[in-house]
Amino acid sequence: SSGINAEWPLRPGSKVARVNNPLGFVQFAPRKELLATKEHLLDLVCRGLAGKASQIIFLDKHTAPAQGDLERITNVAYSMIADHGMGKSAPNLSFHEQRSQQRSLNIWSNKLQQEMDEEVNSIVQEQYERASQIIEKNKELIKKLSTDLYERKSLTEDEVTVLIEKYGPVLET
Repeated sequence: SSGINAEWPLRPGSKVARVNNPLGFVQFAPRKELLATKEHLLDLVCRGLAGKASQIIFLDKHTAPAQGDLERITNVAYSMIADHGMGKSAPNLSFHEQRSQQRSLNIWSNKLQQEMDEEVNSIVQEQYERASQIIEKNKELIKKLSTDLYERKSLTEDEVTVLIEKYGPVLET
Protein backbone atom coordinates (compact mmCIF):
# COMPACT_ATOMS: atom_id res chain seq x y z
CA SER A 1 0.00 0.00 0.00
CA SER A 2 1.32 3.40 -0.98
CA GLY A 3 -0.44 5.25 1.83
CA ILE A 4 -2.65 7.29 -0.51
CA ASN A 5 -5.88 8.07 1.28
CA ALA A 6 -8.66 6.99 -1.09
CA GLU A 7 -11.05 9.35 0.67
CA TRP A 8 -9.02 12.29 -0.69
CA PRO A 9 -8.27 11.30 -4.30
CA LEU A 10 -5.89 13.44 -6.32
CA ARG A 11 -7.14 15.55 -9.16
CA PRO A 12 -4.88 15.49 -12.19
CA GLY A 13 -1.91 17.59 -11.11
CA SER A 14 -0.64 20.62 -12.91
CA LYS A 15 1.87 23.27 -12.03
CA VAL A 16 -0.07 26.46 -11.33
CA ALA A 17 2.09 29.53 -10.80
CA ARG A 18 1.05 32.08 -8.20
CA VAL A 19 1.84 35.68 -9.13
CA ASN A 20 5.10 35.10 -11.03
CA ASN A 21 6.18 32.51 -8.49
CA PRO A 22 7.43 29.13 -9.79
CA LEU A 23 5.86 27.30 -6.85
CA GLY A 24 2.53 25.63 -7.45
CA PHE A 25 -0.02 23.43 -5.73
CA VAL A 26 -1.93 20.16 -6.07
CA GLN A 27 -5.68 20.14 -5.75
CA PHE A 28 -7.62 17.36 -4.06
CA ALA A 29 -10.98 16.22 -5.34
CA PRO A 30 -13.82 17.26 -3.06
CA ARG A 31 -15.17 14.69 -0.65
CA LYS A 32 -18.59 13.30 -1.43
CA GLU A 33 -19.96 13.05 2.10
CA LEU A 34 -20.93 16.11 4.10
CA LEU A 35 -19.84 14.92 7.53
CA ALA A 36 -16.21 15.47 8.36
CA THR A 37 -14.41 13.81 11.23
CA LYS A 38 -11.80 15.53 13.35
CA GLU A 39 -9.13 13.52 11.55
CA HIS A 40 -10.35 14.72 8.13
CA LEU A 41 -10.28 18.33 9.28
CA LEU A 42 -6.78 17.90 10.73
CA ASP A 43 -5.72 16.47 7.35
CA LEU A 44 -7.05 19.62 5.65
CA VAL A 45 -5.02 21.83 7.97
CA CYS A 46 -1.92 19.67 7.46
CA ARG A 47 -2.26 19.80 3.68
CA GLY A 48 -2.86 23.53 3.80
CA LEU A 49 0.46 24.00 5.62
CA ALA A 50 2.47 21.63 3.43
CA GLY A 51 3.37 24.36 0.94
CA LYS A 52 4.88 26.54 3.64
CA ALA A 53 6.77 23.59 5.10
CA SER A 54 8.04 22.63 1.63
CA GLN A 55 9.39 26.12 1.00
CA ILE A 56 11.42 25.98 4.19
CA ILE A 57 12.63 22.40 3.68
CA PHE A 58 13.49 22.62 -0.04
CA LEU A 59 14.29 26.30 -0.54
CA ASP A 60 15.49 27.21 2.95
CA LYS A 61 13.31 30.30 2.63
CA HIS A 62 10.40 31.52 4.65
CA THR A 63 8.21 33.34 2.16
CA ALA A 64 4.83 34.93 2.65
CA PRO A 65 2.28 32.19 1.88
CA ALA A 66 -0.95 32.94 0.09
CA GLN A 67 -3.33 34.78 2.37
CA GLY A 68 -6.23 32.66 1.18
CA ASP A 69 -4.49 29.46 2.29
CA LEU A 70 -3.86 30.81 5.78
CA GLU A 71 -7.43 32.12 6.07
CA ARG A 72 -8.78 28.71 5.07
CA ILE A 73 -6.50 26.90 7.54
CA THR A 74 -7.47 29.30 10.32
CA ASN A 75 -11.17 28.95 9.52
CA VAL A 76 -10.98 25.14 9.56
CA ALA A 77 -9.18 25.13 12.91
CA TYR A 78 -11.57 27.65 14.49
CA SER A 79 -14.52 25.75 13.04
CA MET A 80 -13.30 22.57 14.72
CA ILE A 81 -13.10 24.30 18.12
CA ALA A 82 -15.87 26.90 18.06
CA ASP A 83 -18.46 25.35 15.72
CA HIS A 84 -18.14 21.58 16.04
CA GLY A 85 -17.11 21.12 19.68
CA MET A 86 -13.94 19.23 18.75
CA GLY A 87 -11.78 20.98 21.32
CA LYS A 88 -11.35 21.01 25.08
CA SER A 89 -12.42 24.59 25.73
CA ALA A 90 -16.06 24.23 24.59
CA PRO A 91 -16.66 20.55 23.74
CA ASN A 92 -20.46 20.71 23.89
CA LEU A 93 -21.07 24.18 22.50
CA SER A 94 -21.31 25.63 19.01
CA PHE A 95 -20.66 29.28 18.26
CA HIS A 96 -21.17 29.01 14.50
CA GLU A 97 -23.42 32.03 14.03
CA GLN A 98 -21.79 34.07 16.77
CA ARG A 99 -18.27 33.43 15.46
CA SER A 100 -19.03 35.33 12.27
CA GLN A 101 -20.03 38.32 14.42
CA GLN A 102 -17.14 37.94 16.91
CA ARG A 103 -15.15 40.89 15.61
CA SER A 104 -17.96 43.34 16.19
CA LEU A 105 -19.38 41.93 19.41
CA ASN A 106 -17.76 39.94 22.21
CA ILE A 107 -20.36 37.26 22.91
CA TRP A 108 -18.26 34.91 24.99
CA SER A 109 -15.77 35.50 27.76
CA ASN A 110 -12.22 36.67 27.18
CA LYS A 111 -11.02 33.54 29.00
CA LEU A 112 -12.96 31.23 26.67
CA GLN A 113 -11.73 33.19 23.64
CA GLN A 114 -8.14 32.87 24.86
CA GLU A 115 -8.56 29.11 25.41
CA MET A 116 -10.01 28.69 21.90
CA ASP A 117 -7.22 30.80 20.41
CA GLU A 118 -4.62 28.63 22.18
CA GLU A 119 -6.27 25.43 20.91
CA VAL A 120 -6.38 26.76 17.36
CA ASN A 121 -2.72 27.78 17.57
CA SER A 122 -1.86 24.32 18.91
CA ILE A 123 -3.75 22.59 16.08
CA VAL A 124 -2.02 24.70 13.44
CA GLN A 125 1.44 24.22 14.98
CA GLU A 126 0.98 20.44 15.38
CA GLN A 127 -0.22 20.08 11.79
CA TYR A 128 2.67 22.20 10.51
CA GLU A 129 5.09 19.86 12.33
CA ARG A 130 3.22 16.85 10.91
CA ALA A 131 3.44 18.26 7.37
CA SER A 132 7.16 18.94 7.84
CA GLN A 133 7.79 15.36 9.00
CA ILE A 134 5.88 13.87 6.07
CA ILE A 135 7.82 16.05 3.62
CA GLU A 136 11.18 15.17 5.22
CA LYS A 137 10.36 11.44 4.96
CA ASN A 138 9.36 11.79 1.32
CA LYS A 139 11.99 14.19 -0.06
CA GLU A 140 13.08 11.89 -2.89
CA LEU A 141 9.49 11.32 -4.02
CA ILE A 142 8.66 15.03 -3.86
CA LYS A 143 11.78 15.97 -5.85
CA LYS A 144 10.87 13.42 -8.54
CA LEU A 145 7.23 14.56 -8.67
CA SER A 146 8.37 18.17 -8.91
CA THR A 147 10.86 17.45 -11.69
CA ASP A 148 8.39 15.40 -13.72
CA LEU A 149 5.63 17.95 -13.24
CA TYR A 150 7.93 20.77 -14.30
CA GLU A 151 9.09 18.90 -17.40
CA ARG A 152 5.67 17.60 -18.49
CA LYS A 153 3.49 20.48 -17.20
CA SER A 154 0.87 18.00 -15.91
CA LEU A 155 0.61 14.50 -14.46
CA THR A 156 -2.32 12.12 -14.39
CA GLU A 157 -3.39 10.28 -11.26
CA ASP A 158 -1.94 7.06 -12.72
CA GLU A 159 1.43 8.74 -13.35
CA VAL A 160 1.50 10.07 -9.80
CA THR A 161 0.61 6.63 -8.43
CA VAL A 162 3.48 5.00 -10.38
CA LEU A 163 5.95 7.56 -8.98
CA ILE A 164 4.64 7.04 -5.45
CA GLU A 165 5.00 3.27 -5.78
CA LYS A 166 8.56 3.68 -7.11
CA TYR A 167 9.84 6.45 -4.79
CA GLY A 168 7.42 6.23 -1.82
CA PRO A 169 6.27 5.46 0.77
CA VAL A 170 4.07 8.33 1.84
CA LEU A 171 2.92 6.56 4.98
CA GLU A 172 3.00 8.40 8.29
CA THR A 173 4.74 6.68 11.17
